[in-house]
Amino acid sequence: MTVSSLLPSTVGYRPLPSLPRGAIPSRFPRISLGWLVSLALFCVLVFSHSTLAPPIRRLDLETVRSLPNKFGLRYPSAPSAAVRDEEELIEVAEEVEEPEPEPEVHHGLQSDVTIVSGFYRVDSGKKHRVDEYHVWIKHFLETVEIPIVFYCSPDQHDYIAGLRGDKPITINSTYPTAFQMPPLENLGGEEWAIRQNKMDPENWMHVHDIYGIWTAKPWLVNEVAKANPYDSKYFMWVDAGSLREPNVPHPFTGLGKHMDEIYADVPNDTLLLASTTVPFEEELDYVQNATRMQPNDPTERLQGGWYGGTKEAVDWWETETTKVVVLQSALNRFTAKEQPVWNQAARLNWEKILIQQNAFRHGPDCGYDFWFTFEYWSDGRNCTIPVWNGPQKAKDKQARLLAQVKDEAVRLDDARMVKVRKAPAERRV
Repeated sequence: MTVSSLLPSTVGYRPLPSLPRGAIPSRFPRISLGWLVSLALFCVLVFSHSTLAPPIRRLDLETVRSLPNKFGLRYPSAPSAAVRDEEELIEVAEEVEEPEPEPEVHHGLQSDVTIVSGFYRVDSGKKHRVDEYHVWIKHFLETVEIPIVFYCSPDQHDYIAGLRGDKPITINSTYPTAFQMPPLENLGGEEWAIRQNKMDPENWMHVHDIYGIWTAKPWLVNEVAKANPYDSKYFMWVDAGSLREPNVPHPFTGLGKHMDEIYADVPNDTLLLASTTVPFEEELDYVQNATRMQPNDPTERLQGGWYGGTKEAVDWWETETTKVVVLQSALNRFTAKEQPVWNQAARLNWEKILIQQNAFRHGPDCGYDFWFTFEYWSDGRNCTIPVWNGPQKAKDKQARLLAQVKDEAVRLDDARMVKVRKAPAERRV
């Protein structure tokens, strides 16, 4: 059957006479009505046999995503092959064209401080047993109230999530080991750590596996600061195994207020560190005498389990600590322990450093162990920790230099005046 066979015949029709103005015909002209019916049938045939995709194809991707439930209304039965192909193209286009999502604030939660931590199982550890770490990590995850971003291997993901319960946490299980993180891969991965262990003066209690997370800490904190899932102002590394008193909860709920107080008086890119039981050198000679090429000071002056600051602070800190590790590695020196590395980076950038002097802490509720005073301080307990203030020391140094310049100018001016007063007497002679 052809389309022409469907059209009505016009044989026997004669032109209708013209009608007077205002007259109403008794019926439509037969020839016009026939053509309209034929055109309608033709359109029905064309569209019913067409393979064209439905109008939903012409919607933009955002509209398609916003109307997922309407596909069932549009296609009450299984969609045609053309529709399935088109939907697959839409999915591919979404994968290719959709921009990188912005950092998400989890469930709308905002926190002034984000805690960053991690755990990668070390079965061959010599310093602490694995079961000890599990007790400490459990206490850490159950008592810290503010948000945590936690790094672990994929097999530990559910375990960590279970310990945290309904408290805010973001778990990153992308890396099976710390040696697969970019800063460690750039150094040579696990082979680098094995070589470093041979140079470690404490290799009697350190295994090479632990160097991965030690070296990665500044990078991890900076990555969290860039993503900023909780819209925070401050980002603090806390070792997951640092809460070792099972009967003392540490919610860290006073940390945001303390950080605001600190940054009210220092530049925004200042970094907060903490000393060990040995106070950091009060005078500037120790930091000013540091040079890039000298070996790292092995003295444990700074802690490795606690540090942080603003986004600007943790960013430059990652860069500077990486410089130390790369240079010392190139010089074939041991540089896989974070404490000497951080100490060297702090000395070279002392004007931008605050160091909590735990040896000088005071207050009735600071805990019994100098190493973990920061936990009580972060809770907002009655505990004060004086700081070694690099920005203030830099200002004081500049003021002293200006005073010396003024004193020298006065001395030279006095000498000139004495010379002027002596000049007439010399001429008289």
